[in-house]
Amino acid sequence: MWAARERLGVGADARVSLIWGHAHMLGDGVGGMIGKAKRQLADKVLGYQRISAYDLTDAALVAAGRQVIRHRPDLLIGYSNALDRFAETNANHKHSINRLPLKLVIATGEGFASPAAEARVRSFFRAPMRMEYGSMETGVMAYQFSDEGYQTLWHRHRLERTADEAGVGRKIGNAKPVVVTSLYPRALPVWRYEIGDRIELFAEDESPRLRFANVRGRSNLLVRLPSGEEFHSEAISHVVREVQAIRAFQFVVSGSKNSTILRYLGPRPLTPEEADTLCRRLSRVSATLSSVTFQHSAELGKSPAGKHAIVVYGDLVKEDRV
Repeated sequence: MWAARERLGVGADARVSLIWGHAHMLGDGVGGMIGKAKRQLADKVLGYQRISAYDLTDAALVAAGRQVIRHRPDLLIGYSNALDRFAETNANHKHSINRLPLKLVIATGEGFASPAAEARVRSFFRAPMRMEYGSMETGVMAYQFSDEGYQTLWHRHRLERTADEAGVGRKIGNAKPVVVTSLYPRALPVWRYEIGDRIELFAEDESPRLRFANVRGRSNLLVRLPSGEEFHSEAISHVVREVQAIRAFQFVVSGSKNSTILRYLGPRPLTPEEADTLCRRLSRVSATLSSVTFQHSAELGKSPAGKHAIVVYGDLVKEDRV
């Protein structure tokens, strides 16, 4: 990973600011305290600054801008939509931020919500902005080394396009489903599977093994509560990921009913103890989530790209059972 970043102008000794989802901050008990202490010590030694991407309110992002200015990083890494909100909220501090020794901005975790959002981030920072493509189970799979597409980390991952039953590549527009095989120890090493993303190939290419033009079909959107509060959807992912009764989830925001629902798939409904624990952890993200409703459902609504949407405004599917 750092070898790729060195090609982009920053080395492993760089001072780094991360606008990120920090799961260790949500841990419970002694284990959570130990994990947090280890992370804080390592960050101090490495020169890392961590800013929570869970709280994306204007006040929090203005404070984040001040923290970044004080830290004077060489490298800024953040979730794409968190960087967009950061740029939008700190527009009045653009001059101060562009006086920093910042060499590179890396957007990761998702695609931008719109071309306008990507353009806003690129124009906000004086330093170049590049995309990092990967997932939690694979790690980083490709980097955008220039404005003209991504280069696959082929020595770590094998990327291929899928084909339908007739052997013809499926596509939505120019975007084709991608299959990944991780070639080093990760969550699913040497396991060939469709990751759920779609990527655009260059016209002259038949395979994304070495390069591809763009990533489509995945964007972890901001969660906007009826109260107007905003935070990143990854905050919910980190809270629920260790609960065995939840295999997949969807966060439903109903403005008309002024309510929030966590709809989930799993082998059984949550126990009262599990629900209480989730409410307590969710309340650390936002106090209003302490009263979230849990629904055990038979299906989750899907996005046009074929993946179930993490955040839904309204209702996509009928409730199965609670």
